[in-house]
Amino acid sequence: MTKVEAAVKEVFGPLSPREDITLERLSELVLQVRKKIEGATETERRSSAPRYPLSWHQLTPTNRNNKWLPYLLPPQEQEDYVLRESGMSESATPPTTATDSSHVSLRRLLDETSDLIDSPPFTHVLTKILDAGFSVLVDEKLRVQAFKLPLETDPEGGGGGGRVQEITSDAGEAKAKVANVLAVLTRQAHSIGLGANAEEK
Repeated sequence: MTKVEAAVKEVFGPLSPREDITLERLSELVLQVRKKIEGATETERRSSAPRYPLSWHQLTPTNRNNKWLPYLLPPQEQEDYVLRESGMSESATPPTTATDSSHVSLRRLLDETSDLIDSPPFTHVLTKILDAGFSVLVDEKLRVQAFKLPLETDPEGGGGGGRVQEITSDAGEAKAKVANVLAVLTRQAHSIGLGANAEEK
């Protein structure tokens, strides 16, 4: 979360809430933030990945940089705490040894999951999912709710789901106050946090 906060402050910090911003400029700034967090290129996204697959317990601070694993799975020493807090484990006291705390099959599942998360195909798929999500956020939600522009239709009629669309000249010139953009982003974050239905967002 600190990495995201730092990237957002660096990119969006100079903007004033009263300032006007175009949809095109907003898209550029969002992309800058994503590049700082995810990496600007495929090579950067994998640059800190080790040359061989590692399980979570083999990761060190030097080979965890820019990897998704620390954000998706708890470190091995915190697994029991996470299980207790989620209600998956009924034991109120922390186990004394690692063998008491984790069943062998759970350990194997977690190791396999961590290996999968560290793989290049996972990074590729996650990038595609993030592309689609940000496309919906910027090209649909912000476009309509903050910039008051109609949704663009796909001229090929293919539904274009998740495809980054080229901003037309009219859309590129449309402006909204940064405060209005922030209000829409806050509503979207709240809806996502609550797990609201896509139609309700």
